Amino acid sequence: MTRTELEPTTQINSHLRSFVYWSDFDTRPVFENFHFLRVLHIEQDIKTELPEALGDLIFLRYLKVNSAKVPRSLGNLHRLLIVDFRDPRMLHELPNVLMKLEQLRHLYLRAISALAAASQLRLPTSGNLRTLWGISAKSWRVKDLEQLSHLRKLCVTDIASMEELESVWKCPSITSDCVHKLALVVEDEMELSSLGPISHSHNLSSLYLWGSLQQIPLDSGGLPRNLTKLILARSKLSQDPMPFLGNNLPYLKYLRLAWNAYTGSEMVCKENSFLPLEQLHPDLLFNLQSLKVENGALPQLKGLFISDDVQIPQRLERLRN
Repeated sequence: MTRTELEPTTQINSHLRSFVYWSDFDTRPVFENFHFLRVLHIEQDIKTELPEALGDLIFLRYLKVNSAKVPRSLGNLHRLLIVDFRDPRMLHELPNVLMKLEQLRHLYLRAISALAAASQLRLPTSGNLRTLWGISAKSWRVKDLEQLSHLRKLCVTDIASMEELESVWKCPSITSDCVHKLALVVEDEMELSSLGPISHSHNLSSLYLWGSLQQIPLDSGGLPRNLTKLILARSKLSQDPMPFLGNNLPYLKYLRLAWNAYTGSEMVCKENSFLPLEQLHPDLLFNLQSLKVENGALPQLKGLFISDDVQIPQRLERLRN
């Protein structure tokens, strides 16, 4: 759609409340004419900075755009409830204005690398945030987590120091057991020496941990018991984790062990273990040669992804086919 094609629409729909678009078109009329928008969702890749006129859309509640840069006028949108900048191909620079969005409930960011910023980005700390997904410890002031008490979903990447990890553990949302979904990515040179207060969590149901767990004995109760989904990556576990996981996580339905989460050559699903498990993904475990399944294990298994070079028992081979 061209600017000429869009202009008749703007004249007729100056009070438009929602605008969702996927095709390539000139976005300027949107910011110039649709001042009463509540929802703005543009999937088109905007390779330049969004215009300052973004800040004129003061009634916006939901914002999802794919842009390389976001203007400082974003800080004018005090009614925003949801901000989604997850596209990993696009956003590279973000102004330090999100702390002004005190009504913000859900913030989604690219979780794979740091953002360009003159100083550490600040989080809104009014207590309204429920989702904080994809903040990098390289770009954001992680200590702000210590003021957030109502989070339900939290993802923090690029954790490179014990101080940064301690700020995560001190987050009131974690200490009060409010978080249901948690993802932590630790730099390769650092180890997770403790799982802090989440070890005893009753409400945490989904956990993603990227980083070495060599110093944490899983058989001593290191993981929360009520997990339904668990992903471990680069954990470098030398002892087979399957006996513990299969008998101590009674609600687990999804399990992925990836990128040398386990460095041994054999895994064993013990008899009558993993009773509710539906999805099993032991992939990119480069030393793994065999996976043994004893009688009564994995009775509910519906999906299996496993590297081709692993010697799969006949029973699991039939399930995969």
